[in-house]
Amino acid sequence: MGEKLSQEEFVKKAILSLRKEGYKGIHSVYSGFNEAFKKYFSDENPVEVTNRLAGEGKIVIRPVKGGRHAISA
Repeated sequence: MGEKLSQEEFVKKAILSLRKEGYKGIHSVYSGFNEAFKKYFSDENPVEVTNRLAGEGKIVIRPVKGGRHAISA
């Protein structure tokens, strides 16, 4: 089995693969991101991790109806 992705790599790959055409980012709930993140990183909270990455300037998060929207920086 290959090496596990870092949290940053996982988030950025997820944004690129889950976003719909014409959009810069994803909805963390409706896209399935939160569920996939919890399966891949069983002991980690996707909200805490994405908040940390946003604080580091690696992604941008903005509030949207029904959840959060992550956009790669």
